[in-house]
Parts: sequence; structure tokens; C-alpha cells
Amino acid sequence: MSVDPDFNHYILQQEGKLVELWYMDSLAEFIGQQGPLKEVATAGNLHKNFKKLIHEHIGIESLKGDLLGLMDQVVNWTLESWAASPTGSVEVKSAVSKV
Repeated sequence: MSVDPDFNHYILQQEGKLVELWYMDSLAEFIGQQGPLKEVATAGNLHKNFKKLIHEHIGIESLKGDLLGLMDQVVNWTLESWAASPTGSVEVKSAVSKV
């Protein structure tokens, strides 16, 4: 695989035609390629299942739910600390770099 998404897409589209996927024995056993889940791990299903699993855990919707709340808390805390500043002013350049 490479870091080029177009090339990776092409390679995955050619699975079973020009390309044969192969996994190290330990990974193949882990994902079920050599066990009872062999059918799930063949013919492109592995890529689809990994993609689905990754999207469920770190996809946009998951990140929105987890990160937006955290970011909101950090921003509110920062704004409150700026408002409570004894000088009543904030050096924006240095304050932003701390956030």
C-alpha cells in the first residue's frame, strides 16, 4: 500500500484480478483469514469491514460526539480564564498559542 489514495483504491479494485492479498500468518489468524471467518476476510470484505470498524470508532460522527464536547469545554474554560484576568486584557498572540 501507499499513501496515495487513488493508487490504494486501484489496488483494492484489482483484488482477485491483478492483485492477490496476502497477510502475515499472525494477522491472517487474527482476522480470520485462516479460521472460521475466512469468507468474511476474502474478496474485498476485509477492507470493507476494516473501513466500517474504523469509521465507527474514529469517523466523523464519532469524532463530532467526542471531540466537540471536549473542545467546547476547553474553549469555555479558556474564555473564562481570560475574563478573570487581573489586568482585564489578554495578549492574544501568546494566549492563542497556549490553547
